[in-house]
Amino acid sequence: MESSAITTTAENIKTPKSFDEAVKQLVDYMIEKAKEGDVLATMNASKMTTRLHFGFGRQLRNSWHLWEENDLTKDFNSKGIFHADDMSSLIITAAVTIFQGKPFDFIKEAAEYWKHWIMYDPNGLGKRTREYLKIKKVTKIEGI
Repeated sequence: MESSAITTTAENIKTPKSFDEAVKQLVDYMIEKAKEGDVLATMNASKMTTRLHFGFGRQLRNSWHLWEENDLTKDFNSKGIFHADDMSSLIITAAVTIFQGKPFDFIKEAAEYWKHWIMYDPNGLGKRTREYLKIKKVTKIEGI
């Protein structure tokens, strides 16, 4: 069962300036929720991201202004992530993974989003993604 606490309080977390700060804030928040008996510790990151995408994820996107240009979105853009849904999913996935004591590989996770945009929006975000990868001298992404 999804905890109501984690899905209703994104607006109580201050807007971070970077991906790392966002993840740290969310991990700290999750530690507090776990102390209150939240079920977070038992869910895998993929399942948690999927379950939280429309509730808590939407609140992160809106409360942290992921649809607008700000320090946090600029940090994501510098990492090749341009869509607010991808940003919130990466934050949640990283936080849950780290909360559970596992390593988080940003490049591996981001590559899934890069592949998606290159394949399904070749002239929009796919073009921006290809430009980013070219600048970063990434010549191969598994699966594309």
